[in-house]
Amino acid sequence: MKRLLFIPLLIITVFVQAQNFRLQKIISEYFGSTYANQVFYYSGDRSSDYKHGIINYDSSRVFRINSAWDIHYTKKYDGSDRLLIEDYSSYEYPTYYSTHTSSKYTYDANGLLQTSSYYYNRFKSAPYTNYAYYVYDTAKRLVILDIRSHDIHSGYTSDTGRTEYAYDSLNRLSEKTLKFRDTVKGFLPIEKYVYGYDSLNRLISEDWVWWDSIANAWMNRTQFEYVYSGTNVQPDQRINKLYDTATKTYTATWKDEYVFNSLGDTLSTTHKVLKGTSFNKAWRREILYNIYDQPDTLYIFSYNVDNPTSSAELTYKFTYIYEIYWPNSVTTVEDNKSEVLAYPIPAHGMLTVKAILDKPQDVQTSIYDMQGRVVQTHTYRSEKTFIQTLPIADLPPGNYILKLRGESVDATKRFVVQ
Repeated sequence: MKRLLFIPLLIITVFVQAQNFRLQKIISEYFGSTYANQVFYYSGDRSSDYKHGIINYDSSRVFRINSAWDIHYTKKYDGSDRLLIEDYSSYEYPTYYSTHTSSKYTYDANGLLQTSSYYYNRFKSAPYTNYAYYVYDTAKRLVILDIRSHDIHSGYTSDTGRTEYAYDSLNRLSEKTLKFRDTVKGFLPIEKYVYGYDSLNRLISEDWVWWDSIANAWMNRTQFEYVYSGTNVQPDQRINKLYDTATKTYTATWKDEYVFNSLGDTLSTTHKVLKGTSFNKAWRREILYNIYDQPDTLYIFSYNVDNPTSSAELTYKFTYIYEIYWPNSVTTVEDNKSEVLAYPIPAHGMLTVKAILDKPQDVQTSIYDMQGRVVQTHTYRSEKTFIQTLPIADLPPGNYILKLRGESVDATKRFVVQ
């Protein structure tokens, strides 16, 4: 009898390991006057083509046709599973206003993103296209990102902006400078981000400074400070500070406090605002996970920030519903946290990745969203200690999966972008 029970158990275990899940539906509830149901329809084993519809209801759960949307996404990949085309179109009823955007991507011989274009056309607005050009150094690190804008009606193309990246001797992102193009003087600085690390290579500070063209100098503006416990790679706090030009000091204005589980998943984020001499709660976000370590329910609570003893009031609730599918090897992910470190988590603007290799080799980093789509890919030449800082400022907040591939490494890591 024991053998008869053991065989079904074994089959179930193998089934759970082989299958995967993708997001099918998000049910969002606002505890006020509106109830919204966002539905995702997928096709294909990689979710390359799917349709996304938003259906709104009033407080009585009555469907409101005047705010319905019909949205369709299409994504196409090449034989190396790199994103090539990303199309988006939407229709708003009953006005039938339409919006169409299209992004296209090209890669160089090393598999690095070389160019991207973004076409935008909305009803009653002028269409335009933005082009991005990526430049790398000999270590295959992104060093320049140029943006050009093309007005389709006039046919005029102009250089609109540039972002320059600098790295320290440990391959960590040290500075990110934003510039605009002057037709006479060329690229001129606007603002700069300066990053600081501790002896454990953890991000501890992020300074935001702006260029004063009159004083011809960088001026302090904002600073983010990251606070850790022990040797943890995830911060317990992220503190926002504003620079006071009179006292020439930074003063804290708000902070986020994080709680993680043993897998590194964010359980809660509490946002506090400085009121007088104390930090009062403004809102709190709590996430529950299912047995497969995927978000199951997200709660957002609000507080009366002027009353430090106020109780939490549930404002939003998001329920995530998944469907079973069997993906190809690209979207099959097994989290192996012992082989790779990624920090800070939650990530904000950049993600530092560290891994120990048995020999020098080329390492490819790929970032996937929770639908298994590749959103970023880079290839680096690494020594035995692999450490790179990935720019992720263009990624929307959410959960992502980082995958490292090389001759002797094949590891994944889940992380969160805020």
